Amino acid sequence: MAYSGAKNMSKQKIKYVVDVITFLSFLVTAITGLVIFLFLPPGEGRGRGVHNTLLGWGRHDWGTIHDGAGVVMIIFALIHVIFYWKVFVATTKNFFKNN
Repeated sequence: MAYSGAKNMSKQKIKYVVDVITFLSFLVTAITGLVIFLFLPPGEGRGRGVHNTLLGWGRHDWGTIHDGAGVVMIIFALIHVIFYWKVFVATTKNFFKNN
């Protein structure tokens, strides 16, 4: 029994880490997306933005961070779905169950 408890705890820690990474990558993607949209104009300095760089980084630099965080978010969101697939299926069946 002790082995299964340790295995369960390890699985819970992995799920926690996956969820934290998913959330943090979402925050980075959201923040960098807002930075690009609100402060860094497209093109040669024309547009709605007021800066060509922000914190020393240009639009391309922020876009690279944004894209990388987005890829990490997608990968870890898929891992999250895999971990919780049985819960999702059971909840969906319960939701559409005819009474």
